[in-house]
Amino acid sequence: MNKASNQQVKLKQMDEQIKQSGRPVPETVLETVRKVFNMDLKEISDRGEGRLEERYSDEVMEAVGKRRQPITDAEIMNLTKWEVLKDCLEQETVPDGDSIREWIDAVFGINLKGVASLEEARISVYSKGIWVSRQPEDLIVIDSGRGDIDVHVYPSETYKKAEGTTELPASLQEALLSLGYTHMKETDSFYYKNEHNESVPPSFKGRTMAVISEATASLA
Repeated sequence: MNKASNQQVKLKQMDEQIKQSGRPVPETVLETVRKVFNMDLKEISDRGEGRLEERYSDEVMEAVGKRRQPITDAEIMNLTKWEVLKDCLEQETVPDGDSIREWIDAVFGINLKGVASLEEARISVYSKGIWVSRQPEDLIVIDSGRGDIDVHVYPSETYKKAEGTTELPASLQEALLSLGYTHMKETDSFYYKNEHNESVPPSFKGRTMAVISEATASLA
């Protein structure tokens, strides 16, 4: 199965379970994400994990404001991630997989579409205090700290055994350095931290994933 088809299978599973459920949308989404992605959004929220930022997007703020009038922006930012997501999901009168995934990404910083493609990319990802994706044959590890403020990229044990080295491919090292990562020679890893102490933006995550995916494809 190729990368695209693996992604499509998981997203289709999620979409079908959401459509077939007669339960409230938040309960359905919580259960479906647990089953399909082995990820508990409420448990992640309870641990205080998720995207860290001064303010959610306008769409999220408006969705919560409609459910909890009157409420200030500061009060919204003090709600748990799960409370915020529930308010957003309750806007969905007709559940739609794509819009639900957009809400989850906007609130938690979890891109389920991207997660669905990780297995075939041979990339392990530790984020939100859990292994979002991890397979024995994975070659590269992306290890994010609390709130995805910082991240380490390093070779997996499988890579080290297969390639006979603890160093990432030279082309990947150069690509990571160009993105602003620092080479931590003592651990053979590359490190990046957001200077504003907020979660790294989705665009940066995307560029990081792109250069690592290109590297793993050449190694496969």
